[in-house]
This record gives sequence, structure tokens and C-alpha cells, in this order.
Amino acid sequence: MKSFTKKHILKSASVKMHTPKFLDPVSYHSSELSQDISHPHLKIMVSNKQREAQIFKEAEIKGQTLIQEAQKKAAEIIKAAEAEREIIRKRLEQELEQELRAKITAEAKTKGYEEGMEKAKKTALEMQKQAKKYLDFAQSAFFRELKRTEKELIDLSIKISEKIIGVSLDLDPGILLSIIQKLIIAADKVEKFKIYVSPEDYKWLQELPEEIKPNYPIGIDSGLEKGNTYLESKEGFFIGQINSQLDTIREALLKELEDGQLAAAGSNS
Repeated sequence: MKSFTKKHILKSASVKMHTPKFLDPVSYHSSELSQDISHPHLKIMVSNKQREAQIFKEAEIKGQTLIQEAQKKAAEIIKAAEAEREIIRKRLEQELEQELRAKITAEAKTKGYEEGMEKAKKTALEMQKQAKKYLDFAQSAFFRELKRTEKELIDLSIKISEKIIGVSLDLDPGILLSIIQKLIIAADKVEKFKIYVSPEDYKWLQELPEEIKPNYPIGIDSGLEKGNTYLESKEGFFIGQINSQLDTIREALLKELEDGQLAAAGSNS
């Protein structure tokens, strides 16, 4: 997540630093750019809209298929772990019963029934402890695999979101104007500023009709990805990056997952 500030020394003035604010992308309709649909640039945007429904439908179907496959895989792993744990439990019970009977019979014949029973009880106790260790190990392996599977599902969801957002920007680059407008609103009372965008977005902005072309300074930052932007002023920087917001969502989901598993482990102990 990109976050930084720039300081200047000013004479007889105080400078207040504003913390960068992360903004949610908002839908931007190309119809808002101009009522005159005859303009060649707007014709292209309208034509692109005709492909939007089909592309979004394909992206949604692909995303749902990936999620269903991951969920199916997780269910199979969980089912296999539970089956393995049950097999271990039954096998240990059978071995315990067989060895206990053999011990009782042998001890009863050689040293008497009571002495044989006492040793058999000790042997049974030791075997129970060993069986508990095996079961604890199987349970630990089960929860590790479950945690790994849930993390994969979260990563998959974020990747699908990134692809859908990328399709949106390709179909309607005007979304960038909404993001920039939000940045300007966030930079309240900032008089002089400059907006930086990616080379691809800069080219698109320069090709806009004069009546809707932004009237504020715009610069190029080759390190930015398409759809990402930031506002630079003497007070600091204001970031508007979609990927940074997705990273924040992913970290929050992983933290919630970890907190939930710690709580479950505490209740089981």
C-alpha cells in the first residue's frame, strides 16, 4: 500500500499534513460526460458498453466456477481428514483391546490374576496416552489443512475482484474521472495541486473532448497501474489506488479468519 508525505519549509505559515484517504471506486457512466453522443470519442465508449454485459457475464461465470472448484476441493480435504482420524481411532481401540486381553491372560497365568490385572491397567493407561497423542496429531493436521484451504479461497476471491475491476476500467475509462474527483474532494481546502496518472490513462485524458477535459494539472507517473492515481500538493499526497484497497480487504479477511481459528482452538482446549 503506497503512502507517503512531502514536507516543505514555509515562512510565516503553518502547514497541516493530511493523512492519505483511501477511496472506494464509484461507478461512472459515460452518459454523464456529455449529452452529445455524436462525438467520436463518446461513440467509442457507447460502443464498448455493448460488449460490457457479455464480458461481465463471462467473468462472473468464470469466477463462480473457480470458487466452486475451490470449495469442492476444501470439502474433499475435510472429508478425507475426518475419515483418516476415524480410522486411526478405531485401529487404536482394536489394538488396545487385543493387547489388553493378551496382557491379562499372560499375567494371570504366570503371576496370578490380581497382579496381572494391575499391570494390564497400567499398560492400558499408557496406550490410552499414546492414542491421545495420535488423535491430537491428526486433529492438528486437519486444522492446518483447513486454514490453508480457507486462505486460498480468500486469495482467489481477491484475484477475481481484480479481474472484474480491470474489465470495468477497459470498458469505461471514465471511472478514473470519478476517482480523481473523489481525491479532489478529499483534499479539502488544498489550493494548488497536481494529479498523477499512468501513461495509458494520461493518453486517454488528453484525447477527451475539450468541453469535458479536466482543467487541473495532470502529470505522468510510469510506476502507476491503469486506474490508479494520486494527488500531490504542498500539504502532502492523497492516494487513490484500487489495488491498495483490495489489499486492505484481503488483510482484514485473513485477520478475521485467524481470530476465528484462535477462538475455536481455545474452546476446544
